[in-house]
Amino acid sequence: MTYIFYNPLSNNKKGKSDSEQAEKLIQDKEISYFDITAATAKNLLTGLKEKDTAVICGGDGTLHHFINALYDECGSADAIKANLFYYPTGSGNDFMHDVAGKNEKKLIQLRPYITDLPSVTINGKKSHFLNGVGAGLDGWCCSEVERIRRKKADKKINYTPIALRGLLYAYKPISATVIADGVEHRYTGVWILPAMNGRFFGGGMKVAPDQDRLNKEHTVSFIAAHSISRFNAAPIFPEFLTGKYVRHKKYVDIIRAKEISVTFDQPVTLQIDGEAIPGITSYQIKCI
Repeated sequence: MTYIFYNPLSNNKKGKSDSEQAEKLIQDKEISYFDITAATAKNLLTGLKEKDTAVICGGDGTLHHFINALYDECGSADAIKANLFYYPTGSGNDFMHDVAGKNEKKLIQLRPYITDLPSVTINGKKSHFLNGVGAGLDGWCCSEVERIRRKKADKKINYTPIALRGLLYAYKPISATVIADGVEHRYTGVWILPAMNGRFFGGGMKVAPDQDRLNKEHTVSFIAAHSISRFNAAPIFPEFLTGKYVRHKKYVDIIRAKEISVTFDQPVTLQIDGEAIPGITSYQIKCI
């Protein structure tokens, strides 16, 4: 039996109809659909047998909530015994871009990617992340996306023009002190400051081009793009889409680490897998 778990809110409320496309890829005549946001979804998932198949349909936000429900209530992803797949139906799909390619629409084996995930702790509360955690222009963009959604719930949102507006005038660079595997770093004029488990954020921006989410060392890539004037940042911006920006070593630091602590000089908006959390002054990351 195959169980398709969909998020009705994903891709501007097209989640149910989008998830039906996954049925074409499944060699099973017995298929049932369930709302993954329902209170009973987790119990159903963890109650499936090894011979069953579960397909999670949604975007990065769906995966983020699904993963944290498993870790919070079950301790790990091992609580699900069924064959576990992912089918992308979100609007950003950075996880899909990383593991399957930007234009791919296929079933992805999910279990290897949600085992031993890194965690982020904010004000004593721990959660796990699939793609990345960041502050700076990316956090600001995520807060703008949420602001626009509150005003125009059905509006399809493109991250690039929002980021461009922030680059040109709206975003104000921040300062932070970072301790990565015991070594302290001080950054001012920060444009982005993410810790990446995958390569992409912001709907396809290749911010960590050399990060391997399955690397044997279990490290994340911590990136600081800093000390750049607005005038100099503008021509570099297009290179964030392809990852070529890392060649500007005067302005870009990349640190691979297992434990990271970040303290900001003032409250900032932090994004975790694309979800904005305002008013953050510090956070800690730990890789298993």
